[in-house]
Amino acid sequence: MGEFISGSGGNWGHYSSKSYDELALKISASAAGDSALARKAQQLLLEQDCAVIPLYFRKNSSLLASGWRGLAINPMNYVYLKTVRRMPAN
Repeated sequence: MGEFISGSGGNWGHYSSKSYDELALKISASAAGDSALARKAQQLLLEQDCAVIPLYFRKNSSLLASGWRGLAINPMNYVYLKTVRRMPAN
């Protein structure tokens, strides 16, 4: 939440919202973090103000020889090899 506070070093898009700043500071001040406030801050940041918009997606290419099945890659580009199996010969 602190990344998008006005004037933060990680706020490369120079997003500035007094309402968001107040919510983020309240969340960081509470010991356990208030999930209702966090949802409100996320809604403001992502849905109302659209301060974060993905502009680039890295392409991921994988080559799997014929005879092998089950290669899975999740959205974070983690490759799961546990599911890869050799197909029986015909």
